[in-house]
Amino acid sequence: MVHTLLPGERVARTLIAAAQGFIVQMAMFGDSGPETMGDGLRGLMAMDVQKIS
Repeated sequence: MVHTLLPGERVARTLIAAAQGFIVQMAMFGDSGPETMGDGLRGLMAMDVQKIS
């Protein structure tokens, strides 16, 4: 049986992954501040996905 995740669980998993990635980047490259991640997330959300024809 395939277990499907609820939308809330998917959001939680995505936020956890983003936070873990942020922590790894801080450990590897030093603290760049939360505004860097905020800018990156805003850029990703503003992307316009175009259909390939």
